Amino acid sequence: MTNDIYACVISQFKTDFGYKMIIPMDTTSFVGIEYQDEAHYLCSILNSIPVRDFIKSFSSAGRGFGTPSVMEHIGIPQFDPKNKLHQQLASLSKKCHQLKAESKEKDKEVFASDKIENQIEKLEKENDALVEKLFGID
Repeated sequence: MTNDIYACVISQFKTDFGYKMIIPMDTTSFVGIEYQDEAHYLCSILNSIPVRDFIKSFSSAGRGFGTPSVMEHIGIPQFDPKNKLHQQLASLSKKCHQLKAESKEKDKEVFASDKIENQIEKLEKENDALVEKLFGID
């Protein structure tokens, strides 16, 4: 029950019983992607302000917000590992995921956590600019 979209890259999790696939539940959507760089590329695009605002413009808030059918309307270019812009987007997503993990570890250290959040905010602005470039938004 929301009015915004948040994407993340998930994979396997090591347990006492071996590696297990993480499966989202409830009102989440799952897009299976084979390669990590491509997953981060998609994540960076979906988390960008331009794409989130676009989704908000036609998807009603609530249980049906951001269902997988929104992907039909976005027109995301297929990931090309040789495309420098695609690689930059994937790299930014990886950095943000890493910093978010570090932020959770340092949650008790307010100063360190705030510093990490500032770094994430800077990377998110850079990501938004790259997504605008990807879609030719001026």
